[in-house]
Amino acid sequence: MAATHTDSYWLQQDPVFQGRVRAALTSACVNIGSEAVSTSLHYTRQRYAANILNTTGQSTDPYKAMFAGAVATDATCLSDATTGGTIHMTDLTSALSGALLVTDAHIDTAVSSMFNAFLQSTPV
Repeated sequence: MAATHTDSYWLQQDPVFQGRVRAALTSACVNIGSEAVSTSLHYTRQRYAANILNTTGQSTDPYKAMFAGAVATDATCLSDATTGGTIHMTDLTSALSGALLVTDAHIDTAVSSMFNAFLQSTPV
């Protein structure tokens, strides 16, 4: 049986998963600050990354929940958390168990691949 939206919901609610996603997001933002200016959307990415970094450690951090929600829908991360869809999350306790199965590398990849989806586009 495949992972479900319910699994994604519970995974994104887990505070440990949110913290791990925030750590990956912070790392990605630091890396964006030093990427080549020829990178597509570099200046937009750099401004957004700076905004994210400036909220690090604040009690109200909207980026942590936003990115945790997105990463919780990543097929690879969700497969890790549900052991390939064989174990489903039904509450925060099962979400914690699932969240610990998601590898750091998979979270890093999901954050990096989803980063541009959060950018505001400017009409040309």
